Amino acid sequence: MTILTILASYKIAYIIGEKYYFDKIFYKKSFAHGYYQNAKPKSKWWFYRIFNYKHRSDDLITLFGVKPKLNIFENIINVISNYSTDKNYFKVALIGDSMFFGTGIKNNETLSHYLEIELNNFRESKVYNFSYFGDDLLDNYSKYLLSKKYYKPDIYIFALVANDLTFNSLNRYPNKKDLYNQLTTQCKQIDTFWSPIPYPDDWEEQTLLLNYPSFQNNYKNICVLEELSKNINYENVIFVDYECQYNLFEDCIKEYDLAHQQNCEIMSTYNYTYFPKSVTRVNTCNTRYYTVSKTEGHPSKEMNQLLAKEILNKILINNIGKFYGQ
Repeated sequence: MTILTILASYKIAYIIGEKYYFDKIFYKKSFAHGYYQNAKPKSKWWFYRIFNYKHRSDDLITLFGVKPKLNIFENIINVISNYSTDKNYFKVALIGDSMFFGTGIKNNETLSHYLEIELNNFRESKVYNFSYFGDDLLDNYSKYLLSKKYYKPDIYIFALVANDLTFNSLNRYPNKKDLYNQLTTQCKQIDTFWSPIPYPDDWEEQTLLLNYPSFQNNYKNICVLEELSKNINYENVIFVDYECQYNLFEDCIKEYDLAHQQNCEIMSTYNYTYFPKSVTRVNTCNTRYYTVSKTEGHPSKEMNQLLAKEILNKILINNIGKFYGQ
């Protein structure tokens, strides 16, 4: 058996395994598919926590640099800024969590990959993926401010799911604690609802124990959401709505179980608090929602291909970000 035959056999076995046995072979095991494996870095820097994903996190790592206190940080950012503001490029910033990061799929199957291909059919473009699994609204706001300052994107594309209002550690990104302190100066609530560790895998447990409590008025989470939304320029924003089925409270409250009812209340309320109705929306309810597998509920490569085309259509029809120029 030649080396080529062995490689071909391996490739065929890989394709079959990925298509028919994903949950048994790859689910929460494969680095190639964006899964984090119990690495325990000595350093607390978030940089090292995502270093294992450098193949799909280059943009995010570059955005924050290595450590803000280093003297070389501003020099690094200046180099980035000079490149990223090149007028020949139409720049798009994807800002979100695992939905954009691509949990369960390979790097060349992510939304950022397909969208960049679609855009380049019309104009030379660069799509930056500033997304990482587990990021909350405050994380996304932090990435928005930095990308706006250093990259000056023509379009910002945000994702929103129900658990984004449950905040994780303030040490997740270098400037997160300062942003939190600034935003909460106007918040009169006593406390903030924080995501516990470990985070439950079951969707119903997440909704009942985490997402819904963080939505209550006795916590600062909603107040933080309202404050940061005042500082976002929505003119060149596209919102990818992954939970559109929960937006109309009167319709989806008919669901029989409590978890769905609570999810309805969350999404139908703060969806439009964060993204006003005037914002351009890409609604995933307009097409069949393709997941990676039966167990892995994140968007599949087929879903990302459809979303990329839908986003492109929105940009072309509405000339968002002045895609055609002035």
